[in-house]
Amino acid sequence: RRILPLLDVSERIGRLGSAMAGGRVDGLEVRYAGTDAQSIQPLVSAALIGVLSHVLGAGTVNLVNAMHHAEARNIEVHEVRL
Repeated sequence: RRILPLLDVSERIGRLGSAMAGGRVDGLEVRYAGTDAQSIQPLVSAALIGVLSHVLGAGTVNLVNAMHHAEARNIEVHEVRL
């Protein structure tokens, strides 16, 4: 599907952002255009996988539980439609 490459990119961006933060991440803002909110949710979860995987270990966070792990760590997630 068309979304699979975007999931990979979102996860990589999450890992990069987490590494650049250099410490605890307390928020994630995803800005997007040209789609509806339901279509963006898997990409947000993929970015969270990237952010959380270095803390929780690879394979612990997935598309289903990423938001749960973020909420448990008080990571605020904001989606901004442009």
